[in-house]
Amino acid sequence: MFPQSGLRLTLLLFGVVLAAAAIFPDRAAPQALPQTAEGYSGDAARVYERAVDYEKGIGGAHKDTQEAVRLYRLAADQGYPKAQAALRFFYEQGMGGLDKDEAEAARQYRLAADQGNARGQYNLAVYYEEGRGGMPKDGAEAVRLYRLAADQGDAHAQYALGYSYRRGKDGLKQDESEAAHFFRLAADQGFAAAQADLAALYVTGRGGVKTDEREAARLFRLAAEQGEPRAQTELGALYAEGRVVEAG
Repeated sequence: MFPQSGLRLTLLLFGVVLAAAAIFPDRAAPQALPQTAEGYSGDAARVYERAVDYEKGIGGAHKDTQEAVRLYRLAADQGYPKAQAALRFFYEQGMGGLDKDEAEAARQYRLAADQGNARGQYNLAVYYEEGRGGMPKDGAEAVRLYRLAADQGDAHAQYALGYSYRRGKDGLKQDESEAAHFFRLAADQGFAAAQADLAALYVTGRGGVKTDEREAARLFRLAAEQGEPRAQTELGALYAEGRVVEAG
């Protein structure tokens, strides 16, 4: 039996521990995760999120790309498209203890794309456009996939479509109005290359936009601030030639 004062002290300390756990939940050690896919049945999203923690070294997890790959694979095996898209990156780069394998990366892209994952569609499109990962070079299939991803708001895909329309490539007829449309969609999301290409159309007044060097400068500046070298060069030229003057 504890003396009365000792019992009170024990209960007080126990209460402090419980309160600290409630106030600082992130300080707790990461929950141990099952070692098999069966242990995650029906909870692929949580496994994916934990994999991100290990990949980035956040959420109480130490940075461990091999553990991230293990968890991404568990979620991918349950058909979780975000995990499939993430896993392909590691195959593509040869990271996380994996050998570089573009064919496996392409397979993971396809699994994600077939479930409507925009990033999977975009990356698979790149493989078709460049003929990588065992994929035949097929511009038309690349455009189809870019369009699917662009329709979901993927800025990379929107820019890729705009570029194809501007150049008249991948089976598309050259159409600078369509190019401007897709560049604008991506530029509005802060995509630097799209901002630079849209700015170039404003300089020349092509693609259905009126010549507006002030707007061109604004877009070049947005892209330049993200480190886009072409935008930095073009913005400098506009100022050097005295074609744009700061207001006020």
